[in-house]
Parts: sequence; structure tokens; C-alpha cells
Amino acid sequence: EMLVVCVEAHHEVVPWLHLAMRARLVPFAGWTLVHVDAHPDLAALADAAVCASPRQLVDFLDESEYGIAEWILPLVFSGHVAAMTWVRPAFATGLPDGDRVIEVGASRATGALRVDCDEPYFREDGAVATDLTAARRLALRVGLDFRVDGSAAWVLDVCLDYFACLDPFDGNPDERRATPLPAGGAAGSAEIEAALAAFRDLVERSGARRHPPRLVTIARSVRDGYTPEALGDELEQGVLAVLGEVFATSSTLRVVRDLDGDGPTADDVAAWRNLAKQQQQQQHTTVVR
Repeated sequence: EMLVVCVEAHHEVVPWLHLAMRARLVPFAGWTLVHVDAHPDLAALADAAVCASPRQLVDFLDESEYGIAEWILPLVFSGHVAAMTWVRPAFATGLPDGDRVIEVGASRATGALRVDCDEPYFREDGAVATDLTAARRLALRVGLDFRVDGSAAWVLDVCLDYFACLDPFDGNPDERRATPLPAGGAAGSAEIEAALAAFRDLVERSGARRHPPRLVTIARSVRDGYTPEALGDELEQGVLAVLGEVFATSSTLRVVRDLDGDGPTADDVAAWRNLAKQQQQQQHTTVVR
């Protein structure tokens, strides 16, 4: 089975990622995040100390005005994510295409989570510092596609605003940004169909069929105003259909919809741990054979 978790606000995937690591469905450290999204979501927390406690981190993200963009760097700082590919739509240019390695650590002066990368995206966020402590490296790739080769466990993360994106702050005089938020993509059913077909080709070309992800997370981002409300349900069902088609020969989808952001229940914890045991037994049987 392939686990798929669908949430509303993007940071609400974090408790599910923590559960996947605790259940050993995803390694505790060193995995790759493939982030298919109109935004990089690499904003920096004001307090790096909350990363030490999963519960404190989740609470902090819930309360933060920018939690939906701040959830990835804590996973790097905690040693979980070692590499990330931001798969961007053509209309999004928050970071230049290419590869770079960035350091993610706590600022000695302020205690805030900061990076050593002096690109405009991080500079505008006030996230650049040179006095980092307990820093971790992130191999970051930005581009229109991605590749997986089985050398590392990976998680596929999809935001529906990748397909159709609004700028919820457009026209608000109180929001003055040096770099406007991206907006573009599909505007109706015909364009959605084409966008989903392109997404299927993207996943097929990546090698994901041969090396499937350990977990898939989907963020609707409708409530936050990034994904058009009229298109949210159609896009969600379309992405699930693509996943079902691409991975039909190797897995069946087990979909969890946590649209209220409540996080895993006791039943979810038990079910995921049981699934992990089944997978380990299958791997053991394959090795013995």
C-alpha cells in the first residue's frame, strides 16, 4: 500500500511526517523531499529551539502567520531532510533553477532559524546569517522536473497551487513585497485536464514508478486562498487519480484526509505501525527468497 495524506494548510503535513518516521515508514534521517508547489516554502522560523520538540514545532507552525511556508527548514535542522527538489510550475520563479548546498542552523545572536544562502528569496525573508550553530546541510535543487534513482528514501509532496495559483494578498495595500507572489496556471476544467496529464508525464519520467515514494502528502491550500476554491476538489481528485494510475502495478493507495488539521488519531498510529511491520516482513521474505 502507498500512504497518501491530504491536508488543507501545508504545514499540517508535519505531524504525519513525524508519524511516518516514528513508524519507520520513512527513515528518521537522510531522506529526500520532492516538493511540487508554486512556492519553495523555505521561510525561516523566528525560534529554532521549537524544532527540538515535535509537539512544540507543530504548535508554533499552527500559531505562526507564515507557518504554511516555514515547515521545511525545521525538518532539515532536525536532521530529517537531507535533500530537496523544488519542482516549480513555469509561472513561479522564487528561486533560480539549479543546484546548491545551503547550511541551515540557529543564529547565535538571535536564536532564530537561519540559512547561509544569500539569494534574494532568503534575503527578503531576513533569513540570512553567518553566525550559524548546529547547522545542517541541505542539497537543494530547483527546476521544472525531478529524478529519483532509489539511492535514498523520498517523500512526494504536492500542493494543489502548483496547478492553479492565486496571490491572496494581491490588491492589499498593507502587503508590500519586493517580489510578488506567483499566480497563474489552470483556470478551468480543460486546463486542469492538461495540467494533470503533464503532471503524470512528470512523475513517469522521474523514475518514480521503479522507485516509489515512501509517503505522499497533498496540501489543498484552498482555505489560505492560494488554490482557487472552485478548482480544489477537482484538482485533489485528479492528483489522486494520477497517483493511482502511475503506481497501480506496485501499490494500492491508502488515502487519509485530514482537512481539519487534527493530526493522526490513535487508530492512525496503530494502522501505520502495522503497515510498517507488514512491509518489513515482506522485505525479509524477499531477501530470504
